[in-house]
Amino acid sequence: MDQRSLAPLLLASRLDIFIDIYNHRRDVALCLVRAETQCNVSTKEQKLQNMSRLLSITFILLSSLMSTPCQAQGRDSINWISFEQLSDSLQVHPKKVILFFHTDWCSYCRKMQNEVFTDAEVISALNNTYYAVRFDAESVDTVTFEGKKFTNTISKKRTGRYHALAQLLAQREGKLVFPTAILLDEKFTVRQRYFQYLDKKKLLKAIKF
Repeated sequence: MDQRSLAPLLLASRLDIFIDIYNHRRDVALCLVRAETQCNVSTKEQKLQNMSRLLSITFILLSSLMSTPCQAQGRDSINWISFEQLSDSLQVHPKKVILFFHTDWCSYCRKMQNEVFTDAEVISALNNTYYAVRFDAESVDTVTFEGKKFTNTISKKRTGRYHALAQLLAQREGKLVFPTAILLDEKFTVRQRYFQYLDKKKLLKAIKF
C-alpha cells in the first residue's frame, strides 16, 4: 500500500486522538468553571479565559493533526505559535520545542526566515515533531507564559531595548546575539542553544537530538 492510500487511515487515526484530547480538555475546563463559580471568583471573566484557552489549544492540536507524516500534499509554511499557545499545548500534548528569537534589523534573521524556514524539508521536520515559536526580541507586547506576565520596559519599540522573555531565554554571557535558536525537549528542558545563522543542513542536524 503506497503513502497516498495510507493517508486517509492515518488522518482518521489522528482525528480519533484529537477528539479524545479535545473532549478531555473541554471537561477539565468545565470543571474549572464550576469550581470557580462555587468560590465566587470573577466567574464571568474566568469563563471567558477558560473558553479562550480551550479554543487556542483546539486550534493548535488541529494544526498539528493536519501535518500527517505521509506528506501527500505537503505544507508550505511552519506552524508558528505564540508563547501563550505553547503553554497550553505542552500541558495537553508534549512535543519538542524550537524558540527562534529575531529582530527587524538582523539580516541573518531574515535570511533564516526567508531561506531556511521556507524549505520543504525543514517545514516537514518541524511541523511533525516540534512546536515552533518565533519571537521579536524587541517586541513591546505583554506576553503571559506559564502563569507569568513578561513585558518590555518601554511602550514604543526601539532598537536595542529588549523584551523580558528575550533577556531571560536568549542571553549568552549577559548579551543578546541574533539570530538565536533554542531547542528544548518535551519537558521544556533546554537541549541546545545556537547564537548564529543556521543553514538548512545545520538546522536539520540540530533538531534530530
